Amino acid sequence: MLTKKELLQPRVLVLIYYPGSPFKIGEVLTLGLPTSIHYGNSKYCVDKAEVKKSPQVFRILQWWEHRKKEDMPKYLIWGKLIFIASYNAALTHAYIGDSFTHLQNMLPSTEHSYKRQK
Repeated sequence: MLTKKELLQPRVLVLIYYPGSPFKIGEVLTLGLPTSIHYGNSKYCVDKAEVKKSPQVFRILQWWEHRKKEDMPKYLIWGKLIFIASYNAALTHAYIGDSFTHLQNMLPSTEHSYKRQK
């Protein structure tokens, strides 16, 4: 399971290949961190400015997109309510009682925050 900080780190999805690109279509990159792909003599780093000027190449991902189930947080916050998460198979919604809500309305939380709300 990833930490709240890791889950909220900005990431992008590579949408297309461009000449000289060190990235593959469908690759997920963390913004501001050097990737394991070497471009010339150094690791290549994608920053927010590059993403902004190349929306046809990169799409900014929401915190839950392109995640593995084991990376998803155990706790979510929805409004002021922090609860233990239960996800649908596509990892796009979390169940709250007998209904489910899209993850775009939630953020990762921590066990400490969950216990503190009680």
